[in-house]
Amino acid sequence: MANRERLQRIYNEQLLNKIEKAREFIFEKGHGPESKAVKDLLDHGSLTPCRNAFSTVLGPHGFDVFKMIVPEKLHEWDVGRVKDFLSHLVRILHCRGKKQVNLFDRRFRWVPTFGRGVIRIFHNNVSGMKKLAGRDYTAILEVCIHLNYDSLLTRFSVLTTSR
Repeated sequence: MANRERLQRIYNEQLLNKIEKAREFIFEKGHGPESKAVKDLLDHGSLTPCRNAFSTVLGPHGFDVFKMIVPEKLHEWDVGRVKDFLSHLVRILHCRGKKQVNLFDRRFRWVPTFGRGVIRIFHNNVSGMKKLAGRDYTAILEVCIHLNYDSLLTRFSVLTTSR
C-alpha cells in the first residue's frame, strides 16, 4: 500500500503532453501505436494515447482522473493471502467432514482448461495445497469465485445471511 501512495500517478500537464505527443506521432507522422517512438513515450507510465473525457473537461479545474479509478482489491492479493484464504476455506470444509473436502477437490477436477495457460488442469488434491506455483494459486482463486459453495457450506450460510 505504501508503494501505491508513493508511486501514485497524477494527471498533470507533463502527462498530458506525453499523450498529446504520442497522438501527434500516430495521427500526424504516421507512426503505429506499437512503434518505438510511441512506446518510448508511454510505456514508462503504462499510458495509452487516448484522451480522457473527464480530464479534458474537468482537468483545467483540478480534476485528477487517477483518483477516480478505484483498484480492485482482488488483484492486489499476493500469493500469501490467497494461500491463507484457501487454507482457511479447507479448514472449514474439514470441520464439515471428509466428504465435503472430497467434493471440493472433485469440483476443481471438473473445471475445464481455459485459454493458453490461464486455467490449467488442477491436480487431484487442491485441498492439499502441495506443489503449487504462484500461477496455480491465482487460478484456484479465480475458480473459487465461481464455485457453488451452497452445498459445501450450508451450515454456515445461516450464520452469514441472517441478522
